[in-house]
Amino acid sequence: MVIYISMGFGNPYGDPYSEEIVFEWINKLLELDIQTISLADTVGIASAEQVYDMTAYLVESLPGIEIGVHLHAAPGNWENKLEAAINAGCHRFDGALKGIGGCPMAND
Repeated sequence: MVIYISMGFGNPYGDPYSEEIVFEWINKLLELDIQTISLADTVGIASAEQVYDMTAYLVESLPGIEIGVHLHAAPGNWENKLEAAINAGCHRFDGALKGIGGCPMAND
């Protein structure tokens, strides 16, 4: 089972967001013995630095848990986000080949 933290890198809809909220929810999932957690950049607002910082923190602090990322990006910034996740120690990725699929929440 994979549990996704939707809007894991920010929420553009005005709801409260902080990295602390994300980490609190991850701790709740760990209490339920969830072994695979994926941070989702649901609407493509994450920066490469944020992807690196949050992913590296989780990979380092939760060595027995598989941490993944679900990234949305524009053609000009996908590589930076992907590289940031790889450099953070992430080995689990979601993606769409050649842009097939997409997300209705991303407005593009």
